[in-house]
Amino acid sequence: YMVLILTLLAFLAVHLMFDERELLDRAISDVLAGGTYTYHVVHPVHSELVGGGEAPIRPLIQLWSLSVEEHFYLFGVLLILLIIRFRKTKALVVGFLAAWLLIGIARFTGHVGPRFAWYQRPDALLIGVAIAFLNAHMPRSWSPRVSRIMGHVATAALVIMLAVVFSGTYLAKLVGLYVPFLVPEGGSLHDGLYWGEFGFTIVSGCMAILVLTMIRCRDHWLVPILSYKAFTAVGVRSYGLYLIHVPLGVLLIETVGRKSELLALILYVPLLVLCTEIAHRWVEKPAMKLKTRMSTPGASGTAQRDAAAQQDTAAQQDTAAQQDTAAQQDTIPPAE
Repeated sequence: YMVLILTLLAFLAVHLMFDERELLDRAISDVLAGGTYTYHVVHPVHSELVGGGEAPIRPLIQLWSLSVEEHFYLFGVLLILLIIRFRKTKALVVGFLAAWLLIGIARFTGHVGPRFAWYQRPDALLIGVAIAFLNAHMPRSWSPRVSRIMGHVATAALVIMLAVVFSGTYLAKLVGLYVPFLVPEGGSLHDGLYWGEFGFTIVSGCMAILVLTMIRCRDHWLVPILSYKAFTAVGVRSYGLYLIHVPLGVLLIETVGRKSELLALILYVPLLVLCTEIAHRWVEKPAMKLKTRMSTPGASGTAQRDAAAQQDTAAQQDTAAQQDTAAQQDTIPPAE
């Protein structure tokens, strides 16, 4: 919510300086939708794919994924609890994997789902939960043969995933392998092949294989690479990066970018690193320390009072025992 408030204040300042009322209205709408975790419903991502054209510039457009995640926690977790209660775990795994496959087929055939739901990728969450349950019900360790096979499968999955991601980048244009994501103005997803029709499904499937394998095969060659300090440092700060990167970019475009887009681009990376580090050190870390302290056994006032009462009782018992011992010693006649 701090990011929401700061974003609103920043775009209010932009409006006052450059008379950008439309951008301020978008910021207000984004803050309200993001703050109520309904962003993906109010402003469904990739709505421009129907009718074609560029995506609208919105200050907090990245919050669509956070609201999808929160809705999944609400409905998905309740469903999972019911499944566990009635011992239907296998049905849950099969159902989630089937839903992942069906949503992938729907996207591939040009369907976007209700309120563009298929392009907001709930299937990625479904396959993640399915893999977690599969992992929990597998033997504690794989045999050397299975580990070796899955290691090769994971390597192949990584190559496929990187190739698919590459096909949607500018560099792929240089070698004639580019697959566009955006539909031209007035076009349709049915006019040809677009990256979103296959890319999201393949990437999520490959990622599921990679995660399962790296959890099970700690000696896979990718594990030490991803364990490098630089990568783990980015991972620790990833939530701050997620919240900050879009509003900061839009702010630079609407201020510095008015005079020099190159200067805005040059400033973007160092400012993003600086803002993320500030948020990590003075917001995230104190909040995590507070959470840890509050969740530690004995941290609550009641628990502390109970512990103090137990200590007092123990001290009283020790004192009484010492007094009894002294009394017994007094009754023993001295040796002559």
